[in-house]
Amino acid sequence: MVRMSDNPADRPWPRRPAAPEQGPWQEWPAGARVVVRRRLSDAESAATGRKVTDILGVVVTAGPAGVVLTPDAGRRVGRPQPEVTVAAADIVAAKRVPQRPVRLPRPPPA
Repeated sequence: MVRMSDNPADRPWPRRPAAPEQGPWQEWPAGARVVVRRRLSDAESAATGRKVTDILGVVVTAGPAGVVLTPDAGRRVGRPQPEVTVAAADIVAAKRVPQRPVRLPRPPPA
């Protein structure tokens, strides 16, 4: 039986980045569409049974401390979406994604 090390740096995943203040999100302009994988707090993890979650959204501000996003409304268009602040230390992975495709209206049935 293999015993997991007590040292968090020896755990395979999720591992905190060595220097979170140097993450790619610092270069993101406001309005960029991104996805951020963040580590859940102990309370959130206990409630959901998961360690991480993804947030798809639009950048409001980004910097060394982390990123503030407006979540992508998706099918919930018209419902207000509160801004989400993700601290740099909680970011596991992050990247820019393409803008949502424009859907053309369907022609009326003939």
